[in-house]
Amino acid sequence: MLTETQSHQRPSKYAEILVAELEGFFRELIENRGNAPRVFTGINQDDIQFIVILGEIEWTRVEHVQRRAFISWLCEQEKVAAYALTGLMVLEDESFELEITAEDGEHVVLATLPIVAATDGRVSCGETKIIRQKPGECWHPYVGLMSPRSVSKIELAPGDEAFFSDVWQQMRPTAGWRERTAE
Repeated sequence: MLTETQSHQRPSKYAEILVAELEGFFRELIENRGNAPRVFTGINQDDIQFIVILGEIEWTRVEHVQRRAFISWLCEQEKVAAYALTGLMVLEDESFELEITAEDGEHVVLATLPIVAATDGRVSCGETKIIRQKPGECWHPYVGLMSPRSVSKIELAPGDEAFFSDVWQQMRPTAGWRERTAE
């Protein structure tokens, strides 16, 4: 059982931990099942982690814009102190890679995991490339979403608040939840 003091001693590199966890999970998922859903995971100020699949949401406006606004809104609602997001990217040469973006307020970690399709139909993953930066050193659409003053923060469109609230009310009970310990 965590004591009050322990529960607020967050690892200084939660972004690193989240990227490592998601990279391992998705490497196995891609190689064994051949798919990679878009997911978001957040760890709140009480060290409770949740994970949700974002690919199942039926957005009401431009998907990437509303998804970004939803994640920012969710960070505020759940008092998120660290988060990570995955997304499958199609590159110019029509190859694929999994992108993992993580932030913990002190660190930003951007990771890419190349996905390689063999001629026999099997799928494997290449070597993960990682870029580590401090918040404010880079611009990325999914960095800075916990900070109300971030340049990444976007205003909600009319109807977003009610839509996000309804979506989260439906998703929250089915989200994966777990208590994190100081790692």
